[in-house]
Amino acid sequence: EDAKRILTDLLAKENIRTTASRIASNVIESPPFQNACVVLVKNILNDLVNDPETTAQLTTLVTTVLQNEQMYAAVKALVLQLVNDEEVYRE
Repeated sequence: EDAKRILTDLLAKENIRTTASRIASNVIESPPFQNACVVLVKNILNDLVNDPETTAQLTTLVTTVLQNEQMYAAVKALVLQLVNDEEVYRE
């Protein structure tokens, strides 16, 4: 509780909030952080795809989503955007 109160008090101060925001932005924009996120996401997706239970759940989810006409249209639009995005192919 004390730590929560102290953190809340600190973040209530404009200069601390601005500094914390700047630090967070710099970290998020840094190439090492971005590279680490790419590796993390790839590893998570790889683990998910290689897990039979997750694959079965994902198949059920996709089937359910695609049965909804609006969801199908949204997924189709997203896939078409990805297919037409040159940046995707550079990865």
